[in-house]
Formats: sequence, C-alpha cells, structure tokens
Amino acid sequence: MSTDTTAPETPDPEVPVFDAPPTVKPEFFVAGNTFYAQTENGELAIPLRFKTRLIRELRDVEGDELDQMFILLDRLNDQATADALDELDIFDTTRVVGQFFKAWREKQQASVGEAQRSSN
Repeated sequence: MSTDTTAPETPDPEVPVFDAPPTVKPEFFVAGNTFYAQTENGELAIPLRFKTRLIRELRDVEGDELDQMFILLDRLNDQATADALDELDIFDTTRVVGQFFKAWREKQQASVGEAQRSSN
C-alpha cells in the first residue's frame, strides 16, 4: 500500500491564443502580439514582441522572472503596468508573471515552428 500523499503533477495548460481579444475573457490569454491578464484590479496588457537587445538584457539579469518583468516594463516605459503589478498580492503577481513568460515561450516556439514549416 502506497503512503505517498502528494498529488500527481498535472501539466500546466497552454495560454489560450486569439486573433483579437474575445468577448468572454479567460484569466490569461494572448491576442495578436499582446499578453492579457484579468486581475482583481482590472486588465493588464503586456506586449510579447520587443527589441532583441531587450531580450539579451533580460537574459543577463541575475534574478528571477519577477525581476525580469519589472526590468522589461521599465525598458518599455510601462510604469502603469508595473504599478498595477505592485498593487497585487505577491501570489497573484507571481502567477501573472509566470503566465506571461510561459506565453512568451509558447509564442517563440510557435514562431520557430512556423519558420521551419515555411522553409520545408
């Protein structure tokens, strides 16, 4: 008889992607080149496309995704989103940031896949 009481890990579902923002909005989604998060303080919209030099700078940051997010928002001159994240509970902010980077990785992988398909 097993005494393991840990729940089995369930895969984190992909962030839904739409061409345009849907009428009924999920908590996190991508529309076009923008990541959206529905929070208790309203909707946040963060671009998923930016200059290569910014990605290189984020990659060199000695910190976690939370640190990277605030550097990203600073470089994008998006103080309003940074302020909104600062006003959320830390667990909510961590979820938003985690889902943003997950969506960014998914979009990046999709772009690579599209490029590979078009070159075949």
